[in-house]
Amino acid sequence: MNKPDNNQIRLEDIDGKNLHNNIINTKEEISTSNKHDIEKINKTHKYGDEIKINKGDLLEYQIKRLLFNMGYFCKIGVIVRTSDSTDAEDVTDLDVFGIAIQKDFTYKSIWADCKAGKAKPLERISWINGIKNFIGIDDAIFVKKNVRINTKIFAQKSNIQILDTKELNKLENDYCINNNLYEGSCNYKIEKKSEEILKNFKIDSNDSIRKILKFTKVGYWTLNEYTKVKKCITAIKQLKQFLDYPITKEERLAIKWLLYEVILLFVLATLKICRNTYYFSENDRNKIIEDGISSGEISDKKMDEILMASYKMAYSVIKSHIPNYNGSFSIPKVNNRPPVYIKEYIDLIKRITGNPLQYNDIMRYLDFMLKEYGLEKKEPDFEKINKYFINYKELNISFKTIIHFICSISGLSIDTFNLLV
Repeated sequence: MNKPDNNQIRLEDIDGKNLHNNIINTKEEISTSNKHDIEKINKTHKYGDEIKINKGDLLEYQIKRLLFNMGYFCKIGVIVRTSDSTDAEDVTDLDVFGIAIQKDFTYKSIWADCKAGKAKPLERISWINGIKNFIGIDDAIFVKKNVRINTKIFAQKSNIQILDTKELNKLENDYCINNNLYEGSCNYKIEKKSEEILKNFKIDSNDSIRKILKFTKVGYWTLNEYTKVKKCITAIKQLKQFLDYPITKEERLAIKWLLYEVILLFVLATLKICRNTYYFSENDRNKIIEDGISSGEISDKKMDEILMASYKMAYSVIKSHIPNYNGSFSIPKVNNRPPVYIKEYIDLIKRITGNPLQYNDIMRYLDFMLKEYGLEKKEPDFEKINKYFINYKELNISFKTIIHFICSISGLSIDTFNLLV
């Protein structure tokens, strides 16, 4: 079975369909095929400075900020689908989805369903419980004002907590949160502005930017960890190319924001691979990772089984029409080659699993540092950083290790991360 050269990137949309005519080299220069796209984006685009946010969205960012201070890495607006197939349908979006990763790489998930307006609590709790069980989320919080105590007790039986919005200020005080300050990825002005720009920004004929943005909210969450890693690396390489284009300062900041989102998702998938292989010997771990990265969504063994079944069916159909047929089929052997970065990736896994304390809380640290100091040239405020991360010195070493890996396999410049590396 023929595969593209591993020194190239096959562009894939978020539904997994190959865009066969779009192979981009990973070299620094922009290919001739993109010259027309560059000409089209040379025009100056203007974006409004004022970012408006409704009461419901602001509540989501408040809850995200609270969960961040409780120790969770959070995402807003993760979309749940019926399956990972291309014809799957959207079920719902998770207002705030959080993951807390432990020292041994196990993790706990939490979902906050936020209602700033009207909702029937009992009906909503039953619905939340169904979605929670369907996805496999550990804990859920229903954020709503004026919920009766009997309803709260009923919700607790399903491991759902009720947070009355009246109690939000008290919890923020408990965690020493300045309720007027939205920092890092909780800065809704930057996030909303970036998403607005990216949704309306056509940088190439394949609409790659919007596909990558959609991937971070939809496609990523239905894939296995190895496919997540490969698709994230592909997206990082694409975004690196787009940063070389002649675009406005606002557009560049929005693409950097999306790049940081993809890097965070890459690290999240990598930490889950660490969890799944943590208790294996180094040799077993390396073999499993190489096999997983090489095959992705379908293992070589499974692909061989599919091919064998297809050839048997074809042979049966031919025999039914030509009873005297005695020909034979030559069944190709599936042999997926590992990507060129496999050795570096296995080394990264080794560094992480060999220093679990140094990588403890790395998701929140990456999230905060990239969004608070990486997007714009801001000098890191280590007094503030120490407030969130007592072990920030160890985390900073881990941060640099991850960023150096990303740069080495994607061609990204260290300057992309401003003063952080």
